[in-house]
Amino acid sequence: MPPVIWTARQMKQCQNCFKPGSKEVSLKCCAKCKRAHYCCRECQKADWEFHKERCNTHTESLAQMKSDPIVFSAALQGLMKAETEAIMHRWVKQYRSLLFVSAINALELHTHPERALTHVLFIELSPTFTAEKIPKAARDLRLAFKLVSINICPLDDLFEFFSPAEQAQLTSLKTEIVARTNTLRSQDTNALGFALAAVTLPECDCRRLVPMGTDMSPADVKALRDPTWRRSLETRIARGQPL
Repeated sequence: MPPVIWTARQMKQCQNCFKPGSKEVSLKCCAKCKRAHYCCRECQKADWEFHKERCNTHTESLAQMKSDPIVFSAALQGLMKAETEAIMHRWVKQYRSLLFVSAINALELHTHPERALTHVLFIELSPTFTAEKIPKAARDLRLAFKLVSINICPLDDLFEFFSPAEQAQLTSLKTEIVARTNTLRSQDTNALGFALAAVTLPECDCRRLVPMGTDMSPADVKALRDPTWRRSLETRIARGQPL
């Protein structure tokens, strides 16, 4: 797999101006949903029109998950859905750079940049932990899930995997991605825009959309081209080796 120089901090971007996190730029998260990040109060205010619907939907879903037990997996009986979702969230943060590079290659954005708005990298996971042995150490977290399948699917086909409330959130996210991509491309016609991955955990009825924004040029994207991306993704997840 081509070398990747982004740190976890750099993979996190201001939701309004797309400025990456760095030692000089400290990003703060939305106090309500804990998902969106901003470089300053002004950017948070400017983005509120886009963010408020997803913020409210996510907050309501999180509140519901805190009372929902897991019923699909015998090994996880006793855990609340919110607990497994939190582990999944931490896992995604660890593997975000790998998911980003994999999505670029899966969607072939080096030759088809338009797919950033129409297709997603769809990954199905299965937990390796149990209710009695929850991953806490960093090494255990990296090995918390095994890869079940990898697919590339049209963005619109995702709706069948989501609940009505999540479908509303997906519609909002799709609208936001299109708007933000158009903004990026109005500033730089060569800008890629966004790559999107969907991570699902059927045994726990958990799903997570992972939008990854970038203003990389076509040359930057081609530098990340990797014909063996699928094998690299499978191997790194199996070994607990994020980028």
